[in-house]
Amino acid sequence: MNNPVIQTDIADVLTRLDQRFDRLDNRFDQLGDRLDKIDERLTKLEVGQTELNGKIETLEEKFLGKEEKLSGKLETLDEKLSGKIETLEEKFLGKEEKLSGKLETLDEKLSGKIETLDEKISGQILLDGKLDVIFQLPSIYRT
Repeated sequence: MNNPVIQTDIADVLTRLDQRFDRLDNRFDQLGDRLDKIDERLTKLEVGQTELNGKIETLEEKFLGKEEKLSGKLETLDEKLSGKIETLEEKFLGKEEKLSGKLETLDEKLSGKIETLDEKISGQILLDGKLDVIFQLPSIYRT
C-alpha cells in the first residue's frame, strides 16, 4: 500500500491559519464590544436603581413627615371638637334645667289660676243657684 503524499506550501497553510485567527479576533472583538455595551447598560441600570432608591427614600420620608403632621392635626381637631361638644352638652343641660324649672313654675301658676277659676265658676254656679231660688220665692208666695 502506498501512502499518498500531500504536498502543500507552508506559507499557504500559515496564511490560512492567520486568516482564521483574524476572523476569530474579529469575532472576539465583536463579542467584547457586545460585552462592553452590556456592561454599560448594566452600569446605567445600577445607577438608575440607586437614584430610584434615593427618590423612594426621600418620598417615604416626606410621606412619613406628612402622615405625622396630619395625625397631629387630626388629634388636635378631635380634642377641639370633643371640647366643643362637651361645652354644648353642658349648655344644653343647663338650659334644659332652666327650662324645666320654668315649666314647673308655669305649671304651678296655671294650676293656681285653674283652681281660682274653678272656685269662681263654682261660686258663681252656687250663686246662680241661690239667685234662681230667690227669684222663684216670689212666685211661691204668689200662688
